[in-house]
Amino acid sequence: MPDSTPAPVSNSEPYHHSNLAQHVVQPATDKSVAQICTADSNLEYTRLFGGENSGPPKESFEALAPDHSTPVIGFTVYQGWITGYKVVTGLRIFWADGTDRVVGWSNSRDGQKAFAFRDKETIDDMYARSGWYVDKIEFKTNLGRPFELGDDAGVKQRVERLGNGILVGFRGTVEEPSGDSHIGALGFIFQKQ
Repeated sequence: MPDSTPAPVSNSEPYHHSNLAQHVVQPATDKSVAQICTADSNLEYTRLFGGENSGPPKESFEALAPDHSTPVIGFTVYQGWITGYKVVTGLRIFWADGTDRVVGWSNSRDGQKAFAFRDKETIDDMYARSGWYVDKIEFKTNLGRPFELGDDAGVKQRVERLGNGILVGFRGTVEEPSGDSHIGALGFIFQKQ
């Protein structure tokens, strides 16, 4: 099956994956996001950003590799227009074990950006802009490489609890799960220090 992943933006190394299987993130039906976040003591969970609206129904998700510790080697962030604002609408995540997952809306024509981690690269500093939705994600790695996608709406907040800087997954909510789903709230999951 050919890979339709866009080439990483401003990265010199391609994604290191082959024969990726498509996996849809299953919503957490019997646990709240807070309960899920206490499930694995080897992981560091950030707070959720966005989701401050009382809009459509929401389903919680936690996107991790099957063993819950495999690092993310790359991802694509998608943007779209919701209620007049350009916001983060979806993610496609790639793990070192060859699995990938899509969360939210990933067919956006309104903007997307990919990032591929290099060997031993970690996230040192991270910010999110949010309010009703997630407006922007930005970070800098230990190799000095930046990532930034989004608009300057919402409140800029530092993402705390980055563990050892190795990203292993994402968590949050998906809105309108029965239709054109999009991310409502988003948090990050790292390996513990």
